[in-house]
This record gives sequence, C-alpha cells and structure tokens, in this order.
Amino acid sequence: AVVSTQSTGIDENGKSVKVKKRNKKKSLDDAEIAAIKEQLDKEKKELLETTNMEAAEKDKISKELAAREKELQKTQQEKKKLAEKLSMLEGKLIVGGVDLLEKAKEQQLLLDQSFKELEATTKKQEKIREKKKKKKKK
Repeated sequence: AVVSTQSTGIDENGKSVKVKKRNKKKSLDDAEIAAIKEQLDKEKKELLETTNMEAAEKDKISKELAAREKELQKTQQEKKKLAEKLSMLEGKLIVGGVDLLEKAKEQQLLLDQSFKELEATTKKQEKIREKKKKKKKK
C-alpha cells in the first residue's frame, strides 16, 4: 500500500495549502487488513441498506401509483354511472314522443311573441288615446 503524509506548501496565489506527499510502499499487517476489510464490510452493508431503502421507496411509489390508479378507476365508474343516470333522466323527459325540454323552449318562444304583440297593442291603444285627446281639444 502507498502511505501518504501531508505537509503545507504555497500555491500560485501565495496561499498556504496542504500538500500530500507519497512515501514508499508500506506492507500492511494483519490488524490493518482486518480493519480495512471491516470498513469495506461496513460500507457494503450501508450500500445494501441504501438499496433496501431504494426498494422500500420503490415499493412506496408503487403503492401510491396503485392507489392513484384505483382512484382513477373509481372516478371513471362514477362518471359512467352519472352518464347512465343522465340518460335515464333525459328519457323520462320525453313523454308521449314529445321532448319536454323542446316543448318548454317552444312555449318560451310563444310567450316572448305574445309579450311583443301585447306591447305593440298597448302602444297602439296609447296612440289612439292621444289622438282622441287632441281631437277633443280642437
């Protein structure tokens, strides 16, 4: 293994910085090898736990997606039921081959026409009254 030591040096800006120097290779004893192996095992375990956490996160996301999909299906079913109910209600509005909504529109048009005719008649009557008043004054 290569052993490195740190010393201080000066960079191009004149600031003091730490500089690593490489020394000669040093053979590792059994204790150091065991410590490195233990450190590697610890890091592997942490990595596996991280992977497990990712799997747990994936599982969580998968459950959330399944719940959203279920909610979407529920919404689609409700929409279908409402459409069927609306269709049924529209069918009830048609009585004796006559669409009640259309009939109501026609009646509204007739009412509007009648109102216009009434206004016109009222205006004619008012004009006739004014003419009679003018004739009486003369």
